[in-house]
Amino acid sequence: MRKDNKTAETKRRQKMEGTKEKKTRWLHVLIALLLSAGAVSGSLFLYKQWNKAKDLAEEYTFEYNEVAKIGDEKITMEEFMLYSVDTTNSYESTYGEDIWSESTINENGEQETYENIVKKDIFEQIRMVKAFCKEADTLGISISEDELKMVNNNADSYYEDLAKAGATENEDLTKQVVRSFYRESYLAQRVYAYYMEMYPTEEDSKQEYSDEFLKKVAEVTEKHYPDFNYDYDINWELMDYLNFNVSGETDGNAEESGELE
Repeated sequence: MRKDNKTAETKRRQKMEGTKEKKTRWLHVLIALLLSAGAVSGSLFLYKQWNKAKDLAEEYTFEYNEVAKIGDEKITMEEFMLYSVDTTNSYESTYGEDIWSESTINENGEQETYENIVKKDIFEQIRMVKAFCKEADTLGISISEDELKMVNNNADSYYEDLAKAGATENEDLTKQVVRSFYRESYLAQRVYAYYMEMYPTEEDSKQEYSDEFLKKVAEVTEKHYPDFNYDYDINWELMDYLNFNVSGETDGNAEESGELE
């Protein structure tokens, strides 16, 4: 998105109605992905694309290195990457490394690459985690000193793994950024577990999650971040330079990866 007149952008936003996408499929993998936030191999090539992409952010309406706005939260490329590593690994282990250049029909009946869809899923996952962290205050859920020490130790260990892999050569990926990611993920897990206990699945049900649980999670997410929009709140011109497809690593642009607008 190039720099536009703020008034024009406001008018565009006011015209948009009912475009919120309520994705719940990440509920089925959220805990696994957050708990496994130490897997480094398989997706570190993304950090190479990252260095190209982040330098372009200043050209757009978003601030430097900002990939999205979720409410009053500014999501940086570093935070997005921390989520994406395990997510991309999960997809590749299930569907193969060639999944990113393949297309499918999205929820709007339009053709779209899996890469683009997964990027949206990652942002929805971030939105959910942020919402859970806000809801933790309402529920009286917090992290104890002992828990915080454990979380920070895990974060520091992961940071060391990233450093060994060369990812921390990017000066924006600091230990504090990784610690913040781990703290929010852990707190979100606590809220997740709370709702799982409150809305259990019936013993004879084939569902992994009860309808009440899924409804509650969607409700909490909408409560805290009701206006998130995939077209206007994501810095797509920057994100298009982040290529999940290994074969498209050389130039790192959307056209070579087969990504559709």
